[in-house]
Amino acid sequence: MRRFLLCAVLGIILATAIIPSFKGEDTEPYVEKLGRLIRLSRLQTVRDDDFGFSFKCPTCFHADEYDSIPSHFRYVIYPPSIYRDAEGEVELECYASINNEGLTLQLLADSIEKQVHPSSRKMLEDGFIVAGPLYMEGSRIPGHYFYAKYVMRQKAVFVYSISYPEGYDSALERVKNLIDEWQP
Repeated sequence: MRRFLLCAVLGIILATAIIPSFKGEDTEPYVEKLGRLIRLSRLQTVRDDDFGFSFKCPTCFHADEYDSIPSHFRYVIYPPSIYRDAEGEVELECYASINNEGLTLQLLADSIEKQVHPSSRKMLEDGFIVAGPLYMEGSRIPGHYFYAKYVMRQKAVFVYSISYPEGYDSALERVKNLIDEWQP
């Protein structure tokens, strides 16, 4: 009788471990799949002829066809609807603008800080990196964050940024490294 109960319990445990794999159920979290996709994707170089800058972007990001602003590039990854644990899109942007106000690097950093409310800021020789919760038009977007690099060259300001759902930091490590190393 004990053997029968032991065999039955072991059989149930084995069945619950094996049956999901036969059904094709995927238990790997979306954020891990996204991280692997970004790490394994080739890099494409995107160039802007108006301001003469370029940036590298993993090929798994898709260009936003609705972005028609000159010298403004927007790339996104939309999670497939089959991933219930996916929290939203990852948006990568790179653009340039003229520094019409003639702001110094420090004044630009202070101005940007008032707009985006970063939780961290790192000053560089020719720019700065900011990161923190994502704000749009003065309101915090719950559960979303951003990471951005601003670079000043002559009378132009160049920006390379990414916004993403909370908990995606590890998946976006490669993109953050691209942003850190970027020189327009």
